[in-house]
Amino acid sequence: MDRKRRQALRDENRVAGKKSRVGLRPKIASDYEEEVLRLFAEPLPTTLCVFCGKDESFGKMTKEHFVPKGLWDSVRPNKTRTVPAHFKCNNSYSDDNDYFRDVFALDSEASNHPEAEKLAKGTLNRKRRNRPRAFAKSLKNARFIPEFTESGIFVGNGVRFEVDWDRIKRVLRNIMRGIFYTTQKRPMAQNMELEVCHIDRVSQLEPVEHLIAKMVPWQGFGDDVFACRYVFNNTREDYMVCLMRFYGARLFFGSAMQPGWQERARTQELASKEN
Repeated sequence: MDRKRRQALRDENRVAGKKSRVGLRPKIASDYEEEVLRLFAEPLPTTLCVFCGKDESFGKMTKEHFVPKGLWDSVRPNKTRTVPAHFKCNNSYSDDNDYFRDVFALDSEASNHPEAEKLAKGTLNRKRRNRPRAFAKSLKNARFIPEFTESGIFVGNGVRFEVDWDRIKRVLRNIMRGIFYTTQKRPMAQNMELEVCHIDRVSQLEPVEHLIAKMVPWQGFGDDVFACRYVFNNTREDYMVCLMRFYGARLFFGSAMQPGWQERARTQELASKEN
């Protein structure tokens, strides 16, 4: 959505005495907001692959931006972090990272963010113009439909497409692996079970409010293209829950735990109550 269309919505809502949804950060993204801190300042002491957990004897290594660098159209903040990865492991996810960028750059919730806007007008527009087949393949059933304000004022054509959530979640799980690696200074165990949930209303977070209260303040690279909160339980086995936010708009909740962790936790809780 370009500036003229956003301004048309704002002007209309101002006359109607309403607040425009455009340009406002969703309430779910600020309920637990604290000072945004720069993330991952210390260097990593290991060269194990973030994906498979093996060393360079299993293949040539590279450095991977665990938050896709394509989310930035211009110069990235100097605090963005990389993690070690085998070339083979890393390349297997490259198409997913591009898809992730395409979806979020065209996301209506993120359209007011300057980086997303630049991507939509630049990288994505060139891709649509120069590689229409790749664009169509990336954004399944993409089509342009007219958009109107509540009073019927035409504000332009918006893009609609089907989202492949399996691909989105693969990228999000890799981001979780990167968060774990850069904070715990080691790869996540290979048997960890990772789950991701898109949060589009505050009530979804109510069952995990006790975990969110224990999380670190919002962490980022110096801007709000990406930010996260997280908490670990390292007393006996790996366990991590986190919030991930993109362009100050889309919010996801993620959990990583070893198989059977919840069942063992329930058993321990019952045993403690008996005692």
